[in-house]
Parts: sequence; C-alpha cells; structure tokens
Amino acid sequence: MEDLLSSVELNQDWEGLIVVDVDHANLSDDFTFETAMRYLSLTHQVKIRQRKTEKARRIALCNRLLQLFGCSVIGDIPFEEVQFEYGSHGKPYLKNSPAISFSMSNGEQYVVQFILLQKCTGRLDVGIDVAAKSDYIGHDDVEVFRDIFSEREYNHFKACGNELKPSLFAYYWSLKECYTKYTGLGLNCDLSRIDCGEVDVPVMSARLQCKMDEDSILFHSTWVEPDCEEIITVCRQDSGQVRWLQNGPRVYRISLLDILSFFEKTPKRSPKHSIE
Repeated sequence: MEDLLSSVELNQDWEGLIVVDVDHANLSDDFTFETAMRYLSLTHQVKIRQRKTEKARRIALCNRLLQLFGCSVIGDIPFEEVQFEYGSHGKPYLKNSPAISFSMSNGEQYVVQFILLQKCTGRLDVGIDVAAKSDYIGHDDVEVFRDIFSEREYNHFKACGNELKPSLFAYYWSLKECYTKYTGLGLNCDLSRIDCGEVDVPVMSARLQCKMDEDSILFHSTWVEPDCEEIITVCRQDSGQVRWLQNGPRVYRISLLDILSFFEKTPKRSPKHSIE
C-alpha cells in the first residue's frame, strides 16, 4: 500500500496494475462486509445485495471499492466526489478527469484494476482481464469453445498437449477479453475475429504485439501467483513505448483493509484539488 501511495506524484504521468485478493478480504465476517458497504451509495449497495451468491456479492463489493480507491488516489480526488460516466456498451470512464484511463476485471480470487494518468496525451483506451485455468471445462469439451478462436488459434490449441490446455485457454481468454475491454464492446463482438496467433503459455509473464483493426496493440500478461492459476492481461495502443512492451506496468498488491483505512483516514477535500 505504501509503495503505491509513495509512487504517485501529482502532475506526473503514472500507470500501474492494482490487485486485491477477495478470498482473504475477511468478507465472511458480517461486520467487515457491512462496514465496507457503507462507503458505497445506496444504489450500489442494492445492486451488490441483489447478486445471487455470497461470492458474487463479495467480488462486486471489492470491485467497486477498488474502482473508487484507484481513481481517488491516482486522480487526487476525494473518494466521495469520484464520478463515472459510461460508454454505449457500459465501459466506465472517470468523469472528474480526462487524464485518467482505467479498466476493471474480476477473477475467481482477485479483483484487478489497470489505471493510468496521462496528463499530456489525455485519456487513452486501455483494457484488462483476469482469467483462471479453472475456466477451461475439460479436454473432451474443446468444441464448446470453437467459436471464440480464430482458425489458427484453434488449430494451435488443439495441437498442444492436454496438460497445457487449461493454461493456454486462460491465456487466450485473457487476451481476447482484455481487448474487448479496450474497445469498450465487452462480449458484444465476435471473439474469433480477435486473432492473437499461435502463442506460447507464459512461464511467469509474456509480451505480445498484435495488429487489431489497423491498430498496433500491446499486451502484457502475468500470472498472479507462482502456482499459475490466474493470469492478468492488460493492453493499450502501441505508442512506441518499448519499455512498456518489455516490462509492463508495475503490479501493486493491496488488501481490502488498505482500501478501507485509506477511506477512513483521508479527509474530505475541496474539488479544486481534482485534476482538470
């Protein structure tokens, strides 16, 4: 948490990947859950309580709190004053600042945010997705996923060893859904047209550069833990930043307690501090 806060300097460009572990957020404790809920509007509280399962409610809660936290910290905006607007397919944007770009994703265990502050260029399109090996149903059900692959992706996937298929499927899925977050279309598109080619399963992290609809897109993927169960992929348009392609954004691991402590300790400030 302190690493993240100390890395943010006002009036300086910044980018990072923020990860929250939902499974270790102590949300099975009713007091912790209700305390966290009180930082949200009544409208969002109702939406979270309407989720069908306890796990879905916890993930939705952490997602919203991380969204508020990241935009507040990086945008230097009081979290009570953070406002969002939405694209035609529901992609969120920070209404308070045209210099902030971000994207959110939920996994089996983690909620993640990719967020950038770009004062010179302004808002950029970015995407993020976290996918799990458990998303792969099984070796006998490859045809179930036929429609999400391009022809060469599908042939490559079928040819790989069964022991690699869960990891390769998670990697492909994270690349594709990350790009749909970048475009703002979400799953309202033909995933088979997003052709990432014949990719190898990352050992710990991987870089990829693809031509998508005449744009050169940079992807960076990393496994969340050494056990390689969930993989995070982020993407942005290629602007000639070789360093980003080599290293990707820095990863910051924070807890739900860190977020709640920040909200509790941060005094309400004047809107004049917001980035114009």
